[in-house]
Amino acid sequence: MTKIIAFNCGSSSIKFKLFSTDLTPLASGGASNISEEPMIKISGSGANVSESISKGTAYNDVFKTLLDKVFRALELQPNDITATSHRVVHGGDIDKPIVVTQEHSDKLKDLDRISAFAPLHNKPALMALEAVLEHLPASPAVIVFDTLFHRTLPEAVRKYAIGKPDHEPRIPLQKYGAHGLSYHSILRSVASKLGKKETETSIVVAHLGSGGSACAIKNGISVDTTMGLTPLEGLPGGSRTGSIDPTLIFHLIRDVAETVDVNGMRVSRGEYVMNKQGGFVGLCGTSNFGKILEEIPEADAECWKPWYQEEMPNAFALAYAVYLDRLTQYLLAYLQKLSFGTHPKKAIDALVFSGGIGEKSARLRKDVADRLSVFGVSVVDSLNEQAGDREADGAFALSNDTSKIPAYVCWTDEEGEAARQAKMTLSL
Repeated sequence: MTKIIAFNCGSSSIKFKLFSTDLTPLASGGASNISEEPMIKISGSGANVSESISKGTAYNDVFKTLLDKVFRALELQPNDITATSHRVVHGGDIDKPIVVTQEHSDKLKDLDRISAFAPLHNKPALMALEAVLEHLPASPAVIVFDTLFHRTLPEAVRKYAIGKPDHEPRIPLQKYGAHGLSYHSILRSVASKLGKKETETSIVVAHLGSGGSACAIKNGISVDTTMGLTPLEGLPGGSRTGSIDPTLIFHLIRDVAETVDVNGMRVSRGEYVMNKQGGFVGLCGTSNFGKILEEIPEADAECWKPWYQEEMPNAFALAYAVYLDRLTQYLLAYLQKLSFGTHPKKAIDALVFSGGIGEKSARLRKDVADRLSVFGVSVVDSLNEQAGDREADGAFALSNDTSKIPAYVCWTDEEGEAARQAKMTLSL
């Protein structure tokens, strides 16, 4: 049986899924906690691997170790692999997936010039891709970009209020968005659950994980999203600042342009601080959303109102309040945008929560719905509480018929979408 492997390389984690060419999942796993104490896990097709790697192991070496263990644990041979698929966050102005082989790897140089706009994401993915080409020289590698989904953004959304640059930038300086593979996966699942065509489905999606974003999708296309020229714009995250006053960084640290090493990559100190020392980490010292919820003390309900004037009960409560505030601002704007000219109930099919936080946090879903109640969004407490056990449903309704805009949880599958796009690109 020929197979496709999809790789999803983040700044501190690597995920993979193995599929048959009809896209049946066969195995999955990856490497986590790479910047601290890496752990490799592989399961499926008879494999059950859980092993740690020495602390301080370089990202590229972690990936090569994972790749070797995948082939050993799953008893794969190079000629078993028809193709590999690789999620790359930023594709700049590239308008379709790219096919790369060992003999024709010159395209990677073009991608490297874009890496400056997502250095903590693109560079690990490209390093991994080079290792795969070396290990599987006869298998084509298909690079799929998160930015492709957002090429439909209207010009007024895409453009920034800036003048012409005084030099030739590597790519146009505009909004590109991210999490595109996730949004396409979510759109597909929710449209199927609603019994609608993707081209007739309009949803507002909150993809909430360590790095989070939101997207307004009208009739199957992206019309607005929170991430911008880089993934830093928009929502705060586990360690990302999200949107801040652009001049703030110059007052926060002295030497913004100084470079630092991150997993063998050189990035500016300014980028590092905004990517790795902001967000929940900056506000309360941890990026673990579950811990933040656990550490929030019992408090007067007044403190969760948007206009609360007093000091929050503790740093964890403050981190949660900041996140809830920024998230609902974006979601309200997107609900308004999609309902322009008509009643929201007719214009919007669903508000969708996804990503690790969106899938697991019943409290956040409830608090967001309460703040969006002006649009008729509501959740049924019993459905909201049981949602965590309904992953097999793909998409699970949190609302009943009284909600003008139903809320859903949807379990995204970026690796599955990457494999699907590779299959389409190669006509497998």
